Amino acid sequence: MSSVMVSRSSLRTKTIVFPITASGETSEAQLEVENGDVDLRWYLSSFAPPYGVDTSGDVYRATYTAFRCSKVSGTLGAHEKMQVPVTFLPRDRGDYAQFWDLECHPLSEPQQKTKIRFQLCGTGTKSGPVEGPQEGDCSLVKTEPSVMTKKTKVEQTVTKPSVEEVVRRGVYSPQDLYTFPATRVGESSSLKVNIRNNSADTHELKFVSPREPFHIKHSKYSLRSQHYLKLPVQFKPSTPGSHTAVLLIQSDSSGSLIIQLSGEAVP
Repeated sequence: MSSVMVSRSSLRTKTIVFPITASGETSEAQLEVENGDVDLRWYLSSFAPPYGVDTSGDVYRATYTAFRCSKVSGTLGAHEKMQVPVTFLPRDRGDYAQFWDLECHPLSEPQQKTKIRFQLCGTGTKSGPVEGPQEGDCSLVKTEPSVMTKKTKVEQTVTKPSVEEVVRRGVYSPQDLYTFPATRVGESSSLKVNIRNNSADTHELKFVSPREPFHIKHSKYSLRSQHYLKLPVQFKPSTPGSHTAVLLIQSDSSGSLIIQLSGEAVP
């Protein structure tokens, strides 16, 4: 089982990685919560829909619940610990990732809210005899193109046995969520996505542009052994409100990375 240790102010690790799971079956991991000095009320909520990646590099969002928490709210006494079971329920082959928020506040001071974001990752595989596509089983919807295209199957690209193994084996990003500062409509702000190559080989990277209002200028890069890259990403909103998107980074031999982008546009 994988777990995340949570305090009021920090995460020991920000990613829960589930065992490889056959489509139609389930696997479970634990979210471990450890409290500090005061009694807390806590809430769990998903930040964005689950995403998947196919072999062509397209990003898809699942239209069903791929990750489910057995309990999404409650109270926790000072210095208490708890475990919240989290279930992975893939319906298709492929890699899935979803961001969740743990929000908590002292019972006596509800205005003092703390929010911690973490990621759930799982790989679904084919189970049973080979079957053809089934009508009405369109559980994944393509998100990047302007026209929403339905798809029934996502091919497996990268298995994730552990976060440590992903880090050891090659290209990775130490941060999977980038939140831009509040930006006025018509103006822009920029952040740099950190990508590292911890292997002995050079990897050819391909960057799949996120949807607007997020923009990148580069489409590919050769990342040498034991080097890192800071990829500039621009947030240029044309409408107010919250905006999210996915930056997909493909490697020729080290799989795909999914980076969540988030920004708030103000009038």
